Amino acid sequence: MATQVKAQTAAAPRSKGTNRKRQEALIGYLFVSPWIITALVFTFGAMVYVFYLSFTDLQLLNTPKLIGLTNYANVLKDPLFRTAVFNTVLYAAVVTFCQTWLALILAVVLNAKLRGKQFFRTAWYIPSVTSSVVISLIFVWVFQKQGILNY
Repeated sequence: MATQVKAQTAAAPRSKGTNRKRQEALIGYLFVSPWIITALVFTFGAMVYVFYLSFTDLQLLNTPKLIGLTNYANVLKDPLFRTAVFNTVLYAAVVTFCQTWLALILAVVLNAKLRGKQFFRTAWYIPSVTSSVVISLIFVWVFQKQGILNY
């Protein structure tokens, strides 16, 4: 019995810092929980429901009837689906590749010792900070029948 008492007193008491960190983490999770619950319900819940519906024959005013993998078999037989998948993959690969290399080349050029480098950097960055509405209005004004360009 005496050894148990010594073992309990020899153990270091819990520091107040860990308790406070745990409390702050809990409060943080409480503040984030509405977003997490919303994301789970409206994103993942909708995904699960759509996945369920993909196994049904859904009519507009009737309850869905389970038909299994028939929808997937039909879509895989459709040549238009294959064409759409091929075009999507090709587009994604080409656009991603070209955008990445173009961005890398422009970044290297704008980082090189170049006369007027600040101007080109500013000209490149302005569209990301300028409102698209303002840009649209300026282009409408420029390209009107009686606009600056056609005048």
